[in-house]
Amino acid sequence: MAANSDDKTAVLDTLATALKAKLTAAATSINESTLQKLLQGMTPADLASNKDLSIRAFVTKSVILPADPASKQAIEAVIAKLSSTTTVGGLLGLDKPLNQNPLFKHEVAKVNIGIDAGLLEAIELRCTI
Repeated sequence: MAANSDDKTAVLDTLATALKAKLTAAATSINESTLQKLLQGMTPADLASNKDLSIRAFVTKSVILPADPASKQAIEAVIAKLSSTTTVGGLLGLDKPLNQNPLFKHEVAKVNIGIDAGLLEAIELRCTI
């Protein structure tokens, strides 16, 4: 993938979507619909500066808690159930090269197909010369 602004935006969008989906799935797995709703309303975050935060710390930082003290306390108790050891980067596979990250396997396959087609054309051209 070429390093242009459209590619960077696509990568960041993919990561943000995946993070929201994984966090929502975690909330679903612990039967917390209120947390699910808060996660859906979460604003996009700078993943580069938050990659080392635990999931719990990231969610605490990223969601807007209810103003009602009782609701706020209930949500904070739910957030406390989230992992304090798994990081945002670990959850998204940011420790892997882009071509080995499962989130980008379709894009990598497209690039590989393009490379293979180009290579095939070059081989065919040499064979006809």
